[in-house]
Amino acid sequence: MERYTLYLVEREQYQLCQPQSKDQVRWQCNQPSAKHGPEKLSEKFQRFTPFTLGKEFKEGHSYYYISKPIHRQEDECLRLKVTVDGKITHSPQAHAIPQEKRLPADDPEVQVLHSIGHSAAPRLFPLAWAVLLLPFLLLQAP
Repeated sequence: MERYTLYLVEREQYQLCQPQSKDQVRWQCNQPSAKHGPEKLSEKFQRFTPFTLGKEFKEGHSYYYISKPIHRQEDECLRLKVTVDGKITHSPQAHAIPQEKRLPADDPEVQVLHSIGHSAAPRLFPLAWAVLLLPFLLLQAP
């Protein structure tokens, strides 16, 4: 079974396929035969992240990934370059679906019922609240 370490590196390290530190490790695929199935890894490309270990990707920049087999000294190297484009400012593409062939739900003019103000979970009625809180109120009484 193949096992790989995936690194997020700078352009020079990408060209040489040589990571500089263990801090560049994004993932290690070292459990391809896990009980729940093969390990699957994903990267979320976003401008901002609330997580300290998350990566922020900026428009107009390129990011470089390399992957090398674990426990093998061969010169195999997988490379991936990801470029984050800016906002698209040109007209819609030629292969866009014509207005008359769109489904009604895709039409912004169609009035759609949106849920607002509460979740779809069932609401507790006041009597249910009273039954739930009664034991706590009785415990508080002197």
